[in-house]
Amino acid sequence: YVIITINKGRTLNESGRKGKAMYTLLIADDESDERTLIRFLLNDYSQTFHIFEASNGRDALALLTEHHIDVLLSDIQMPFLNGIELVGKVKEINPDIEVLFFSGYDDFSYVKAALSLKAVNYILKPVDPDEFHQLIDEIISRLDSRVLEFSKSNQYIETHFHDITSAVSSQKPE
Repeated sequence: YVIITINKGRTLNESGRKGKAMYTLLIADDESDERTLIRFLLNDYSQTFHIFEASNGRDALALLTEHHIDVLLSDIQMPFLNGIELVGKVKEINPDIEVLFFSGYDDFSYVKAALSLKAVNYILKPVDPDEFHQLIDEIISRLDSRVLEFSKSNQYIETHFHDITSAVSSQKPE
């Protein structure tokens, strides 16, 4: 597998995002040209991505087990483990992972299976850049909202419970 870091170095104001979280993304596709196209389309973003690539479902599952992945972009038909099986296993490990399927097969059974796994969407190959960018924007927005919500929760706990936690930690056992 291949690991690539993309960072255009934009400031928060330039990107228009509330925070500058780094997200991890895995492209799982057995077609090298498709992985290259997806990587190229991701270069258009001002956000920072840490990108992993896998050329089959088995390698993708290994990466998803070893690393926290925020977004999975997966082909449906891959050797060793197809995309539907892969996401079924991954959702057990990381139920909050954002999933976007892409496939050369216009088959409703695949779409139905993807929806049952709560995939973000299903894009037919060849990938339409405008549709892809729209879906990635939606995914990033959801991820940013989670980060912001987590930050607010931590801030609330710190603000409202700081005195309690400080008092408890400063007490010495008798």
